[in-house]
Amino acid sequence: MNETKRNKPTVESMCPLTPMQQGMLFHSLLEPESGAYIEHMRFALEGELDEEKFRRAWQLLVDRHGVLRTGFVWQNVPSPLQLVSTTVDIPWTQLDWRSLSADKRKDSLENFSREDIARGMDMNRVPLYRCTLIRIGEKNWHFFWTFHHALLDGWSLPIVMREVFSSYAALCRGSAQTQPGAKPFKDYVRWLHGQNLKAAMEFWKDHLQGITSPTPIGLEQPLPSKSQDTSQPFVEYRVPLSASFVATLQAVARQNRLTLNTIAQGAWALLLGRYSQEKSVLFGATVSGRPPELPGIETMVGPFINTLPVRVDVNPDQQLLPWLHELQRNQAQRDSYAYSALTDIQKASEIPAGTPLFNSLIIFENYPNAEKLADSDLKVKVRDFNLLEHTNFPLTLMILIDSGITLRFSYQSSRLKQDSIERMAAHFQNILEGLIQDLQQTLGNVPMLGEAERRQILIDFNDTAVPFPLERCTHQLFEQNAARTPEAVAV
Repeated sequence: MNETKRNKPTVESMCPLTPMQQGMLFHSLLEPESGAYIEHMRFALEGELDEEKFRRAWQLLVDRHGVLRTGFVWQNVPSPLQLVSTTVDIPWTQLDWRSLSADKRKDSLENFSREDIARGMDMNRVPLYRCTLIRIGEKNWHFFWTFHHALLDGWSLPIVMREVFSSYAALCRGSAQTQPGAKPFKDYVRWLHGQNLKAAMEFWKDHLQGITSPTPIGLEQPLPSKSQDTSQPFVEYRVPLSASFVATLQAVARQNRLTLNTIAQGAWALLLGRYSQEKSVLFGATVSGRPPELPGIETMVGPFINTLPVRVDVNPDQQLLPWLHELQRNQAQRDSYAYSALTDIQKASEIPAGTPLFNSLIIFENYPNAEKLADSDLKVKVRDFNLLEHTNFPLTLMILIDSGITLRFSYQSSRLKQDSIERMAAHFQNILEGLIQDLQQTLGNVPMLGEAERRQILIDFNDTAVPFPLERCTHQLFEQNAARTPEAVAV
């Protein structure tokens, strides 16, 4: 094993945390064993990889982006700060498992992945990530990058991966780096702290008026006691959508000027409405948080995302297509105040302090296309790109878009059970299919049950016919039964 040594960092700059960073830091310090906001990225490499040049490409990425040289200070300061170090040696570990059998390598890779996530992250250290490159064959490697979400969001990953492989290509060709300088994350922090918070709070107060409690999922188990083991509270359930369904979904969205995000949020709102039996539902949704008016925002790397509450009225008599268009317009209006901190939004709502605004979260993730990451001239290919993550909410639905679409349900196993999640996933797919089959129907007519479940409820559960002796009256049957069991309670 070969692990690089890290130099003691010196401070280049400092600035406040964003509201999202504050929330992530708070939960990481409050429940360090939960694994919340620990991101675990992994992919396979095939071909002729120059290990040293690959490591240098990652180091160039860290040198380029200050947010990857950032640590947090929260003790003995009025409010938490993020400090950018001038230089940071990337924490890099290399392992060689070529001597292991194929089965042993597979088991070892999965064990390593689980153990690496379980290690968590020491929030007192800089940097808040680590890289591991494991060679498993003459032309095969697996790469792992575990980092804290307070440094980076999912929308930054395509930027990161393109830069790493661009630098690697340049190093392999022996040419100088030509990438332009990146705008620092502190520019965004400065922009964020200059926004109109009063106008935002007025909007959220109006948007959430009348909501006094979070929408129940309808499947929750009682909260576990503090004595119960919650060291591994989150479980994932994945459902890949078929290529034919994805093609139909995309075509319907284009034809009706709807985004996939709008259709997904509409389906989730309908599901929550059916499960909770409430006419107005509230759930969370992530937004990219990248203001178009900030110069250079498209190449910035950092945690720009924010989580916002989405309130949707689900009147069963409302027409579906106009309802979806209204949902899309409301989403654009919410995005105007995407800089709002969730803690401030909570204060503007009628939901009591200490009670979460919502119990479920929906996230749209555009992952890097693994097949297109590396230049074909480099004779190395990227396979099986994957990112493992979870939030602190009981249920998170992640819609992962790569070469296809995958639904990933991340849920707290102490609150929700697997069979309930599997049934919910089937109901969500049924609603999605029902939406795109007929956009002219009303909300109440969108089907949620599959054919087998519908038959069970309407036919099998109602198959209660039994033989009845028509030659006797009811009082005679009662007398006969009383004589047979005279000691039994009658009513």
